Amino acid sequence: MTITSEKDDFTDAQIEMAAQINSIYTQVEMRDNDLKSSNWFDAEKFPVMVFKSTSLKKSPGKITKLDGNISFHGVTKPVVFNVVFNGWAVTMTKKQTAGFTLTGKAESKRFWFGGNAAAHGVGNEIEVRSNVEIGKN
Repeated sequence: MTITSEKDDFTDAQIEMAAQINSIYTQVEMRDNDLKSSNWFDAEKFPVMVFKSTSLKKSPGKITKLDGNISFHGVTKPVVFNVVFNGWAVTMTKKQTAGFTLTGKAESKRFWFGGNAAAHGVGNEIEVRSNVEIGKN
């Protein structure tokens, strides 16, 4: 993850995230292997999911919406993440660090893969979740 921001409230932040498709973990190894296969995400052909922000919308005291584009399986679509600002803390390295939780969902059919997910015991939504800490330089 790369975050660039000049402002302490992060309203000017430019955010890029990448996730390895092979990091899929559902607590069921057989399902994980199927999701990583060419039946679904095709991790061999499309190994990385990428998100790039386009805007940040702030509410009083908290960043609430992060708009951007998410790319995987060879397709790019807009997505909105809900962002919770968890506060500032000083870490063990003595750096002031801000903590955030990002959550968002995308429908698999928008990315043209997976067929009828429900028929295979898989939901039609792809959930993306990330806990992020940002240190000041």
